Amino acid sequence: MQMSACSKPTGENCVTLTNPHYVGGCANTGAVLDPAFVGDYLRVDDRRDGAGPHFMLRYAVGSPYGLDLSTPGPRLSIAIVGRIAPATGPRTAHCGPPPLNSASISKEGIATVECGLGCRAVLLAKDRRGKARLVRRLPRRRARAVRLGERPLPLRDPILLRLPGWFSAGIDRERIRMIVKIDGKLAARRTVVLPT
Repeated sequence: MQMSACSKPTGENCVTLTNPHYVGGCANTGAVLDPAFVGDYLRVDDRRDGAGPHFMLRYAVGSPYGLDLSTPGPRLSIAIVGRIAPATGPRTAHCGPPPLNSASISKEGIATVECGLGCRAVLLAKDRRGKARLVRRLPRRRARAVRLGERPLPLRDPILLRLPGWFSAGIDRERIRMIVKIDGKLAARRTVVLPT
C-alpha cells in the first residue's frame, strides 16, 4: 500500500507520501500530509505480491518524497481519492518527515529558507525610504534510494537571502519590516533594526 500526491487528476506527476522503509515513518503506512501538497490529488496504490517471502535487496530508508515504489502491472490497483484539503488544525502526529518548507529572519535581517520539493522564495523589505524585493527559485532535490546502513541525504538545503546592498546602504538605526513568502504564502515576518 502506498499513498502519493499528484498534480494531475489522472494520477500523474506524483510525489510519494509513504514509504514502508522510511525510518520515523507513520504506523500502518499512514502519512502526515504536508501543507505543500494542498490542492494536489491523493492517489492510493495497492499491490498484491502473493504468497511467500519477499526480499528487497535495495530500498529507501530516507524520506518517502520522490521515491515511487509502485510498479505498474496486473497486481497493482490505483485509485484517486480526491483533492488534498488544508489542515483543520495544527500538526499533532510525531511521525513522518519534518515540514517541507520553512523560513526565518534573523535579527541581522538575513532570511533562511528551506524547500524540500523546490519553491519560489521572495524576500520583501520595506522602510520609510522605499521597498526592496529579492526572488530566488530553489530547485527540487533529487531523491535517491539508500542502502541499509547508509546515511540518507538531507531532504533540503537551506539558502540565505540578504537585502540588496543599495537598500541597506546608509541606513542609520532604521526599522525595516521584512517578510518571506514561499510559493506565494507568508512563511516568516520580522521587523529588524540594522546598525550603522
